[in-house]
Amino acid sequence: IPNAAGCDSIITINLTVNMPTSSTITQSACDTVVINSTTYTTSGVYTQVLPNAAGCDSTITITLDITGTPSAPMTSGDTSYCMGSAIVDMTATNTTFDSLIISGVADGTLPGGKPKYIEFYAINDISDLSVYGFGSANNGGGTDGVEYTFPAQSLTAGSYFTVATDSANYMTFFGTFPNDVHPWAGNVNGDDAIELFKDSVVIDVFGDINVDGTGQPWEYLDGWAYRQNGSLPNGGVFDINEWMFSGPNALDGVGTNAAAPNPVPVGTFNTSAPTSTINWYTDAALTTMFGTGSPIAPGTTTQTYYVTETLAGGSSCQSASSMVTITVNALPTVTFGSLADVCANAPSVTLTQGSPAGGTYSGPGVTAGAFNPASATVGVQTLTYDYTDANGCSASATSTITVNALPTVTFTTVDSICDNATAITLTGTPAGGTFSGTGVTGSTFDPAVAGIGTHFISYSYTDANTCSASDSAFIVVDGCSSIGEINLNNVSVYPNPTKGMLTVSFDGDIAIVEVKNVNGQALSTTKLASKQSIDLSTLSAGTYFVKVTVEGNSYTHRVIVE
Repeated sequence: IPNAAGCDSIITINLTVNMPTSSTITQSACDTVVINSTTYTTSGVYTQVLPNAAGCDSTITITLDITGTPSAPMTSGDTSYCMGSAIVDMTATNTTFDSLIISGVADGTLPGGKPKYIEFYAINDISDLSVYGFGSANNGGGTDGVEYTFPAQSLTAGSYFTVATDSANYMTFFGTFPNDVHPWAGNVNGDDAIELFKDSVVIDVFGDINVDGTGQPWEYLDGWAYRQNGSLPNGGVFDINEWMFSGPNALDGVGTNAAAPNPVPVGTFNTSAPTSTINWYTDAALTTMFGTGSPIAPGTTTQTYYVTETLAGGSSCQSASSMVTITVNALPTVTFGSLADVCANAPSVTLTQGSPAGGTYSGPGVTAGAFNPASATVGVQTLTYDYTDANGCSASATSTITVNALPTVTFTTVDSICDNATAITLTGTPAGGTFSGTGVTGSTFDPAVAGIGTHFISYSYTDANTCSASDSAFIVVDGCSSIGEINLNNVSVYPNPTKGMLTVSFDGDIAIVEVKNVNGQALSTTKLASKQSIDLSTLSAGTYFVKVTVEGNSYTHRVIVE
């Protein structure tokens, strides 16, 4: 180059050209990952620009697969069993994600600030969309609750549902119509938060409902905010890292979305709920796996299990474990002691032979913990004792009791005997029993000792099983040697046997007629003035004694009522 004097000027240039660099990072992580001091919580593709060693830009493209760590699974089912019982499968409930999510929001700039719209995305098939609703929380004023309820229709997974303030401006700007129109529910102004409800419970939120968004990082005035792919409903806790923003005024001066330098990425969001695996272990260190899935059949002995959930993804994030102990209780040891033989006519026997105490007895003749021989059949009876312990486990034991039949006893006697007759020998079978009654000594009946009248005589017998029975009869002692017995008054009763009416005939003015049963119990007394009949039809069929007394003389007749 010529210098000022017009002479050649030679310049030697030593030039080093430093080149920019670029690199890529692909990484999977659970919950969060930190790269070059920047924390990421959401899957996606990110760019970092840093100076390299030469001082030039170094562009790093980061592809992240971030999976949240699920909560420990909830377990359900019976945990206590009795030995030998059928054991029910154990169940673990895995993490569930709702099927609808807020995917985008925009504040347009056509006249009137139109269109304003909110976009929703179906993660899974939804059979009835009307269980969902949303509302806008304007200017940090807190929740307004459900302002819009979705129509009762289905929505398939991967589909979008847009709600705008009007359809004409939406068509002008986006070239299509929204799914529905609502004048105020979606009337957002770039500083308003949005709540998504299911059955009136918040399942997803954009922004802070208690903060005016003006000047906040999530402001979208005259612009838009759109969900990062892979996001899931946040349960009402806003995470700004799940969103990308146009910045305020990004849509100013444009008539269509296509003409915008940074258009709304409408209809581009996608996500899917991660699948998961349920793992069961037999140790707290989670080193020995018992099985996978839910439900799962446990063993038949007492055992503690630990269950975790691992969400699918490159990071395979495993939850903490939940512990469940299956207890198999031994059955109680139950005994039922021996029972002494009883006679068929014995009183009820209170049962106390079962152990442990507190159980219940059952079997022939058993009522309220007592055995009544009269209610059971003669012979060997099997009784059962059932006992249930504090764990609800039951066992039983049996014991037998013999009900001995009573001996068949008969007493042969005479209908009547004169008071001056000699003593007679009484006969009963089986031999070896005992006679009792007035005038009885051993097996002899003395009418003179017994006296005139009707006497109840009994014969009792006890067999080899100590079971006793008896038979009895009445012996009538007549005063055969007395004047009255000569029947001075011509007393007669007929017919005998009778079917009811009995005629009493006598000589004299008045007769007193007494009717007694075989036990000597007086049934009636009647005064007769002459030959008359008395009515015995009210009496049961059997033997009775009719005593007729006339002028101080008594006459007793045995009468059969048929």
